[in-house]
Amino acid sequence: MKKIRIRPGRTAIVVSLVAEICMLIFGAVFLYEVHAEQTTPLAVYVFFALWFLVVSALIVFSVRILLVKSQSPEMIVDNEDEHK
Repeated sequence: MKKIRIRPGRTAIVVSLVAEICMLIFGAVFLYEVHAEQTTPLAVYVFFALWFLVVSALIVFSVRILLVKSQSPEMIVDNEDEHK
């Protein structure tokens, strides 16, 4: 078995970052619309707090990967060599 290290490419991280920013904007717009109704329960605000926390963490993670090249996350995969 041969171990292979897989790291995300720069393009994949940039696409991920764009998607995360879109998720943040979507959450903000949706929260604004939900807040406009005067009968919004507390559970909805808790959900959006968790939404913004998770999406913000994803954005920080992606930016960190882009800025610190040497510490990018990697996955080690076992690969069976077919050419024996």
